[in-house]
Amino acid sequence: MKQKSEKLFDLNFCEGSIKTFAGQKDSMLQMFRNGKEPGSKTYVRDIDEISSNGFKNKMWSWRSGEFNIWTGYNNEGKSQFLIFLCVLKAINEGWKFAFFSPENYPPDEFFDDIIHTITGKSTDKNYKNFDLTEAEYLKAFDMVKDNFFFVYPEKDGQPDFRIEQIESVFEYLVWEKGVKAVIVDPYIKIRHEMGPGEPEHLYASRFMMDRINFTRKNNVSYHLVMHQTTPRKEQNGNYPAPSLYQIKGGGTFADSTDNSISVWRPNRGTDPNDTTVIIKSDKIKKQKLVGIPFESQIDFNRKRNRYIGKDGFDYFEGVAVPKNEPSGIQIQNNNVFKQSTAFSDFELTKTETNPPF
Repeated sequence: MKQKSEKLFDLNFCEGSIKTFAGQKDSMLQMFRNGKEPGSKTYVRDIDEISSNGFKNKMWSWRSGEFNIWTGYNNEGKSQFLIFLCVLKAINEGWKFAFFSPENYPPDEFFDDIIHTITGKSTDKNYKNFDLTEAEYLKAFDMVKDNFFFVYPEKDGQPDFRIEQIESVFEYLVWEKGVKAVIVDPYIKIRHEMGPGEPEHLYASRFMMDRINFTRKNNVSYHLVMHQTTPRKEQNGNYPAPSLYQIKGGGTFADSTDNSISVWRPNRGTDPNDTTVIIKSDKIKKQKLVGIPFESQIDFNRKRNRYIGKDGFDYFEGVAVPKNEPSGIQIQNNNVFKQSTAFSDFELTKTETNPPF
């Protein structure tokens, strides 16, 4: 017979750390009766509406309490696409977002880029086809002025990019301003403080554990933008598809995250003007609620500062604009604004389709 250990236990700690069927019964029944909360739509047709093995599904969705890594090669649109998704979510559902994005400094230009996406027109008066009126600019400004926060921590007049400082501002915005998603873009701009002699993979494990704890505690959608290690080009002159296990810093990041999504321009090496973009969900942990690993091809429209379907479908307009459509097409009464009760009176006119990337 096994002898009882004489070790003294902290009973309160031990009992509080154990979850049982009996203890979870009420919350389990509530979830059973009400249903589990699935991820919510992105308003990008080619993400929300996919077909896999004859079944309709989605490749990724917004879900509170989930940690997401966005990865890809340098300057291939990781940040741009994530901002685009945030704008769609803000317009359609009023979500609020906090960005730590020092590469998009100063904040005036970051916010201007969002206005460009909303209006589909450049905000730069020196642009040769500039046709944005001040009234349009201010209307777009008012639409999202309370939805985006640019986080830039400073101490004694100097940037203080420690992750603890960044997340202290995030937490304030979550609880005081109603922010639902936080973005750290990119990982390499954080001030990392590794312990003496600490191996990189152990630091990565500790870093990810702390970020996921923050995500769960505050029930936010957390997004971390990370670069890929740069491989050799393939024989055709292009880079291979990004991999979740080629994230700079090692595979610990991929192992720890809930979801990993890559953004890739497959033809950039041989044709820098090619607009094709492949969005791929490499890892989805809760596939019944968030989506399934999948990839979709879309395009980037530089003039509109938007991503569109390969058939020319503008996710903001809600209509397809074929690439061979002559310039001068008039598109009004955007569906995206009709869907939002807060922004239903906003109308835009577009005059050009799909210029070079």
